[in-house]
Amino acid sequence: YQAKGLFEKPSNWGNTVYAYVYDESSSSDVLQNRPWPGVPMEIEADGTYSYTFDRQWTNPLIIFTDGTNQSNGALEPGAAVIANKIYTLN
Repeated sequence: YQAKGLFEKPSNWGNTVYAYVYDESSSSDVLQNRPWPGVPMEIEADGTYSYTFDRQWTNPLIIFTDGTNQSNGALEPGAAVIANKIYTLN
């Protein structure tokens, strides 16, 4: 799953944004990129934040957080990963 996840951070979020990626499709284990809050994202030239997927995932879900705010509510599932999509919050 070689792709980037891109996130447009809301203005009221902190400047360190994490991508928490997990995959529950295995019956034995939940795979994750790193324990919560995930991996710090890179800031791109256009101001979006990016996370590069560096391993194979079957059905990854992603949650963005600055440590206080997050893109999905507590205990809600993450968003489906779509390669090179720019995720925004409404």
